[in-house]
Amino acid sequence: MTLHTPVPRFRPLATLLGMFALLPATVVAQGGTAPSPAPASADAPEGFIQQRSVTVHPGEFRAAPLVYGPAGPTGIGRVAGAPGTSDAFSFSNGDQLQLGDRLYLVPPDGPLTVGGVLIVADSGAVLPGGGRVMLPTGMVRVERVAAGEAVTARVIEQYGPMRIGQPVMQYQQPVAMPTGFVAVSDPIAATVAWRPLSPVLPGMMQWMVLEASAGANLVPGDQLTLVRPPVRTRDGVTLPEESLGTAIVVRSGEYGVTALLIRIQSGVITEGTVARRTGAAR
Repeated sequence: MTLHTPVPRFRPLATLLGMFALLPATVVAQGGTAPSPAPASADAPEGFIQQRSVTVHPGEFRAAPLVYGPAGPTGIGRVAGAPGTSDAFSFSNGDQLQLGDRLYLVPPDGPLTVGGVLIVADSGAVLPGGGRVMLPTGMVRVERVAAGEAVTARVIEQYGPMRIGQPVMQYQQPVAMPTGFVAVSDPIAATVAWRPLSPVLPGMMQWMVLEASAGANLVPGDQLTLVRPPVRTRDGVTLPEESLGTAIVVRSGEYGVTALLIRIQSGVITEGTVARRTGAAR
């Protein structure tokens, strides 16, 4: 696995940290760019972006917020320490593990082999529907396993601040990624429930977690168009639906859908904004 460039941490302190916490792995860690959509054809609906290649990249999948049921993830481990510390409490709350650092783990349940990879995460939020969000902070590779001792690992990817005490989970292999879209025009399918740090203004390549409507079957690679529904003004004029932006579904589960905002058109995208599926992955 190729090592990635460290994530910048301070601009001063909180400002730049918040900015980089919103970016997917392929942008922060590889200096890459957003997925490159091809121009929409003349007969495509407004806001539709045609794709001629895979739209969800492996780095984006690894860094995408995870959504679990109300009980949260089970069988998780934790970061137990780092070289030079004898326990978690001797490591300052302001200190962070960095790319390339060694660390010691209490491993999660499940397979554990030297050379295997695990995800380190941090608690995000509880969604209105009860789902629990976990924000990946990085990926580690197992270097040593010995009976009765903590597992030794090394940070090989970093997506956010990584600290002692954070949960460690098994890496979920991505599903087969789509290679394009079929244009659709579905009813309202989901509502934005949470965004990391709740930025006032929407920005390109920001994460969002949505709660799907009953019966909606959203899968990785689907295109969502965020909309403002028709609204009636005080003087009786009905304003038409307005497209606010476009997002790509990266993860999908029973309690939440993780999507990446790839286009902004107008208006404000925030918690409570609704979305309809305008492109079905294929």
